[in-house]
Amino acid sequence: MRTSVVAALAVGLVSGVARADEAADFVARGEAYGKDGEWTKAIDAFKAADAQHPRAVNACLIGLAYTRRELWPQAELFLARCRQRATADDPAPDWVGDAEAALTQKLVGANAVAVTITVGPPAAAAEIAITGFAPDETLSPRTLHLAPGSYTLRVSAPGYTPEARDITLGAAPQVAVAFVLHKPPTSRHVPPSPIGTAILIGGGVLALGAVGYHAFALRPAHGDLEDAPSQGEYDDVLEVYRQRRAITLGLYAGAATTLAVGAILRFTVFRGREVPVEVSATVRDGGAAFALEWRR
Repeated sequence: MRTSVVAALAVGLVSGVARADEAADFVARGEAYGKDGEWTKAIDAFKAADAQHPRAVNACLIGLAYTRRELWPQAELFLARCRQRATADDPAPDWVGDAEAALTQKLVGANAVAVTITVGPPAAAAEIAITGFAPDETLSPRTLHLAPGSYTLRVSAPGYTPEARDITLGAAPQVAVAFVLHKPPTSRHVPPSPIGTAILIGGGVLALGAVGYHAFALRPAHGDLEDAPSQGEYDDVLEVYRQRRAITLGLYAGAATTLAVGAILRFTVFRGREVPVEVSATVRDGGAAFALEWRR
């Protein structure tokens, strides 16, 4: 067991070193793109490095590249992300302060609007997506500077219904946008219709009655028919047998119909509805009549 744990730790360390080396390669590639002025490719390389090995310096490099591309809101987002990540073991680069000061001047010159986005409830781990930003460039509730124009803000959080809102920014230097997320409505349990259950029970009782009548009325009549000693007695018994057979068939048909209707009301779209049902049964000479009606 101890050997397995040590082996797993060794594999994890080797994997981590490999990812760090690959991230370093992406950073070097991004810096080379930057020297050639290919800032879009540089951003992609820095993002690939960050995907392999998330670090404060990677976020700063992405922010710096966005500054060079003059995409000020994205630059602000990643420079802020760099500051949030910075720790004693993963410090922000020394030049980040100069980059932030230069960005602030650019935002003033671009007449950017300070958009403060709040999301309630505070416990919701909300992510905000903004038109014009890449899919991986979501942000948490905060203040972000956007150039005048029209935007769509999309807010999502686990366990809450997403919301979207269109905003238009003009001359106002500051705009507040507040979202309040709501839990999705819980599906209400619809109890089965008691009428369907009652009809199922009635159908079961009717089926038992049909079986009993078959066994204790129809079968003896059939036996009497086979044992009739003369044609006259045979004719008399035949009439009784036909009547009992008709009643038996009517009982079986009624039971089957009742069970089918009860199942429909109990287990299908009618299970939560109060469906008016009318049941009637009539035994006549030579047979039985059974009727079941309902209205939606």
